Parts: sequence; C-alpha cells; structure tokens
Amino acid sequence: MNKMQHKHGKTAFDFIPDTYIIPDEFSEFFNHFQKLRQKDSKRNLWIVKPNNLSRGRGIYLVEDPSEVIIEEPSVI
Repeated sequence: MNKMQHKHGKTAFDFIPDTYIIPDEFSEFFNHFQKLRQKDSKRNLWIVKPNNLSRGRGIYLVEDPSEVIIEEPSVI
C-alpha cells in the first residue's frame, strides 16, 4: 500500500484505516487520536479487536483512548 500511495498519491489509496498494535503502539495511537480530535469535531470512533479471540468475540468500540484496555494485546 505504501508503494501505491507513493506512486499514485495518498488520496487514491486512503481506504485502509489507520491500525495500531496495543500495547506496543499505544502512544502512536493516542497521538493520532488527539490530532484527529483537534482537526475534526466529528465523532472519533475506533474498533478494538483482542488478539487472542476469534469469530468476533471481544470486539468493542471506543471513542476515547481511556476506554482501551492496555493490558490486553489488541489491534485498533
């Protein structure tokens, strides 16, 4: 995706959502979340998928970084 974004422009390939691995990338997620909040007052909604569950179990939505369970390995 990075190659295609570089070649054709980021706007042509902006359909991949930002993704973060928790707990390793929590600070990057938090910083990105804050930038989006400042830039746009719309709802800032994220999907959290626990790493060790399958078939949709344990998936939840967050509107604030404080709602993320940092102790649980997840993908946001």
